[in-house]
Amino acid sequence: MHDVKPHPNGTIVGTHPEPIPQSGFVASSDATRRPSEPQPAFATSAIFENAPHWFYTLDASGNFLDLNPSALKSLGYSRDEARSLTWEQITIPPSRGVARSLLEKTFAAGKTAPYELAFNTKSAHVVHVEVTLWTVPSADGATIVQGMARDISNFREQQAKAEFQQNLVHALLENSPDAIYFKDLQSRFIEFSNAMCAKYQLTRDQIMGTTDFDHHQTAHASRAFADEQEIICTGEPIVGKVEREGEKDGSESWVLTAKMPFRNSAGEIIGTFGISKDISKIKAAEAKLEQVHKQLLAASHQAGRAEVATSVLHNVGNVLNSVNVSSLLVAQKIRNSKIGSLGKMASLLQEQNGHLTEFVANDPRGKQLPEYLSGLAARLANEQRDVLTELDDMNKNVEHIKEIVAMQQSYARISGVAESAGVIDLVEDAIRMNVGAMERHSVQLVREYSSEPVIMVEKHKVLQILVNLIRNAKYALDDGSPKQKLMTLKVGTNAGGLAIIQVMDNGIGIPQENLTRIFAHGFTTRKDGHGFGLHSGALAAKELGGSLTVESAGIGHGATFTLELPLQPKEKAGA
Repeated sequence: MHDVKPHPNGTIVGTHPEPIPQSGFVASSDATRRPSEPQPAFATSAIFENAPHWFYTLDASGNFLDLNPSALKSLGYSRDEARSLTWEQITIPPSRGVARSLLEKTFAAGKTAPYELAFNTKSAHVVHVEVTLWTVPSADGATIVQGMARDISNFREQQAKAEFQQNLVHALLENSPDAIYFKDLQSRFIEFSNAMCAKYQLTRDQIMGTTDFDHHQTAHASRAFADEQEIICTGEPIVGKVEREGEKDGSESWVLTAKMPFRNSAGEIIGTFGISKDISKIKAAEAKLEQVHKQLLAASHQAGRAEVATSVLHNVGNVLNSVNVSSLLVAQKIRNSKIGSLGKMASLLQEQNGHLTEFVANDPRGKQLPEYLSGLAARLANEQRDVLTELDDMNKNVEHIKEIVAMQQSYARISGVAESAGVIDLVEDAIRMNVGAMERHSVQLVREYSSEPVIMVEKHKVLQILVNLIRNAKYALDDGSPKQKLMTLKVGTNAGGLAIIQVMDNGIGIPQENLTRIFAHGFTTRKDGHGFGLHSGALAAKELGGSLTVESAGIGHGATFTLELPLQPKEKAGA
């Protein structure tokens, strides 16, 4: 066998060749042999002219005396050009010494065994050939060399490609951090990467010929075996499968697996091969992230409920203020009432003791008594009317408190249950929970209800979103201080069959750089804000199968928040 190395132009050439055995085959690689041509004699000019292989003659100095058409065609020279060249000149530089030695051995021994050499063509292309040389006498009695060469460039090219591919596979199996494996039809390991040895902490000999049942728990090994047998039967690969692997020692790991059919050169399935990437750390990170997400979601929902509770307390507080004012007015009117004058009058009349007629007719005080009683009656009637008015207002305010509390209780009771609800009713409930604050801050409310959509929804979540949006709009109006604080609530449906609720204000507005962050957890522009409200609202909208978005032309141009909700409840996973 001879050594091989890359030539500068990318081909593989022989250096320091050893004689190729003439037993009918030529050694060309570790496990590859090819038929060797017998040494021919130029019996006729027809053979010389028409043979597909090269035929040529050389003198003792290695000058070409003649070449047949096949040789000339491969080398790219004319016959005259070739006759001006020597055997060594057309051999590539690394092989020229070998070519000279081969020629000398031929003259000394009379013949040589086949050798592989590489020649440069006229166009500087390298041609690999297997050459055979022997001596014959010339017409003038001198000794010359005849030779035959068989072009094996394609063979060498294919061999180089095969070796390159083999090196690629070897490098992959040696260095890949992932478990790469090849299995036969019985799912036994026939080749695998070094990562497999590290994973199982076994040598190659200990893994070779084993199955997953030797390394994993039965449940996982059975699933893997079933997958591989299905691939063998159908030829369909399994790609991107996430598997939990149970090891023999009881430990577990997660892998991302791809399994494909392993075919021979005839296209027949002879097994399977696959790649498994350990994603245990990723799965652990996902689990931790999911836990944090649930905690954050719970906190956000709690914050959202706190927003509703705060609105309830604000409104109840406002109404209680009105109740307190009414009660003070009633108390003041009772304290200032002239009803005490009736007692004085009764005492005066009792003093007359049988002389009442004379007292009324002749006494100056008695003469004033009818007029006094008439005025007192009118005064007491006015006092009664004012007290009744205040008591009526007080009763209305108490009823309002009861309504707000009952509404909050009803929403709390139906938490987690999807119910049929009119969107306008939900909006009006949210308005009632904020009406006190809006009146106190002189907010003018405009309702634009183009339709009356009915949705199946968890009502408390929608109320949570709407209460927060109305409160935020009120704050934006306070911060913007427009001449007329205007809040517009729109309700309708769109072409996609979604209920649309919009809360619009002409307040402070939102800068463009904040539009993408407004729903982020903890983001707020208010000094006393906590950044939970809009974040929890966006999460709630998503849970309901809808969305919460915002638009604003910038500072001083107000903002529009749009809540879209499906008319039917969101399908839950696994339903």
